[in-house]
Amino acid sequence: MAIVNLSGAETGDLNEGSSTSGTLSVQSLIKRTGGYAYEFNPLLTAVGWVRFAEPEANGTNGDGSPGGNNRWVRFYLYLVTAPASGDEQILNFLAATGTTVKAEVRLNSDRTLSAYDSVGGSAGTTSTALSLLTWYLVEVFCDSSTTTGDVYVKINGTQEITGTNLNTNGTGHGRVTIGKSANLNGNTIDIIVDDFAMTSDANAIGPGQIEAMQ
Repeated sequence: MAIVNLSGAETGDLNEGSSTSGTLSVQSLIKRTGGYAYEFNPLLTAVGWVRFAEPEANGTNGDGSPGGNNRWVRFYLYLVTAPASGDEQILNFLAATGTTVKAEVRLNSDRTLSAYDSVGGSAGTTSTALSLLTWYLVEVFCDSSTTTGDVYVKINGTQEITGTNLNTNGTGHGRVTIGKSANLNGNTIDIIVDDFAMTSDANAIGPGQIEAMQ
């Protein structure tokens, strides 16, 4: 498995990401494993996010853009507050050339997840409505080997979105953003994320956890 980056927030701070903005924190009250997890709880039109990239050659978190065609992301999601109406973005894949969104996942007011490509084309919506205050394994795939690509979403190991021949921008992969990185519908959300991992494989990552070894 070709690991690009991983994070369980086990440093107890926001330094594991390449960049952050808005209303987010590393907290120890609600976590899946280890001692900490990320919480994103921006109010109304506010945002809150962390981005992950390939580490720089010197080992710092940096802001490297590895490029490549395939990208799987695995994280565990715990909903405290879903959007009151419409949807809000909770994950996106960015192109290696900048901040162009290749694909994104949104949390809907009915607590399902929907995926979209770079021009807002729908990849589909999950059949599972996530319960509040419950941990879920979420895995998302974005392929961009040609002008068009595929976007998949799995919940607890079951693939619920299979979007094919989508406009994923046709460029290599850069950073991945977790949290509400753009205001779509002015909703307050509160989500907790733990045990994040990102690979450049064509196969899903599967269950796992991130622990600090000292």
